[in-house]
Amino acid sequence: MPRHGSTRRTPTEWAIRTGLALLTLVVASISVAHSLAPAVVDGDPALAHALDPGNGRITAQLARSYYLENPDGRDGEIARLSSLALRHDPTAVQAAATLGYQAQLHGDTVLARHWLDYAQRLSRRDSLTQLWFIENAIAHRAIPEALHHYDIALRTTKTAPNLLFPILASAVSEPAVRASLVNVLVHRPPWSDLFLRFAADNADPRGIADLYRRLIAHGVAPPREAARIAIQRLVDETALDDAWALYTAIHPNADRRRSRDPVFTADSSAASLFDWVLVNDDSITTSIQRGPRGGAFNFAVPSGIGGVMLRQTQWLPTGQYRLEGHSNGLDQPTRALPYWTLSCTDGRPLGQVATTATAQGGRFAGTFVVPADCPVQILALTAHSSDDIAGVTGQIDRAELMPAGARP
Repeated sequence: MPRHGSTRRTPTEWAIRTGLALLTLVVASISVAHSLAPAVVDGDPALAHALDPGNGRITAQLARSYYLENPDGRDGEIARLSSLALRHDPTAVQAAATLGYQAQLHGDTVLARHWLDYAQRLSRRDSLTQLWFIENAIAHRAIPEALHHYDIALRTTKTAPNLLFPILASAVSEPAVRASLVNVLVHRPPWSDLFLRFAADNADPRGIADLYRRLIAHGVAPPREAARIAIQRLVDETALDDAWALYTAIHPNADRRRSRDPVFTADSSAASLFDWVLVNDDSITTSIQRGPRGGAFNFAVPSGIGGVMLRQTQWLPTGQYRLEGHSNGLDQPTRALPYWTLSCTDGRPLGQVATTATAQGGRFAGTFVVPADCPVQILALTAHSSDDIAGVTGQIDRAELMPAGARP
């Protein structure tokens, strides 16, 4: 084991220590009701053994309950009961695993592996067996083997995610772990999406973004909500290169010099900040209506209400840009028509472009200049507060921001 002191540990070593701490928690603190088979959870294992002393599985459950309560306190009794259980029932997996953990507790790794190998051959559903193999593999830096047992535990034990996801998420920061984890996740185990969502919130954002990109390269897309969270966290940490790299892995045709989805065809649920983000509150109602040849952004704003209705984060290089688009159903006076703004994330405005009433053709256009000290921008459509009793309604069926000299 690593010596205490000023030695700097690698992320894997921290994961090992975390795993050991959690194993200790399993042994010392988890209640019997959450750790044992239903017969033990719902009853009294000692009484069950007294009533049926020849039942190897009940005896094994009793030995396991003593071990979980106090592994050192009844050492001889635990060993005796476990051995008795195996004599009555050689398939009593809990007895074999308990003998293995006892041996490990006494420092006899060879004997521990003997019993736990036997337990593993009997069943893959014993959580303590899988935890031992995980800890042992990590201790030997056998990452693929450790992940193999993670997979087994997460497939077979309902409580395993609560115990194992935090450890696995913390290890995602290591390239070697990511490389091996991809080989597991590409097979879409039943826990994969749940873990990818957990990691989006809890793993190192650069590590999880790299993991997502690797999965996408293998044809496996992460859950959209997980990708949205990961992109947001990267932007929050000003890791714009990583955020954009993840976004373009999901949307290969995206160009940072242009806004995305000019004719509103994308699904707006779980949209990332680089997509169109609808703003709905108790007053403003917005939606994107998609069709076979395009879509439209629809909005309805009550009288006396104004505010942002639609926005999209940009990562435009320095330069001059043109916004072009088209609206429908706008019959309000010019002063009441919605307008587009481009602003820096610190709030500095870069200009404003008004929409055009339907009677005047509905087409609108205008320009913005992005300075060098404004690396991230927000393109937004805002509603004026109107005194018209009917409020403001309408739709935008095209809107695109592009370099000034570019074609739509």
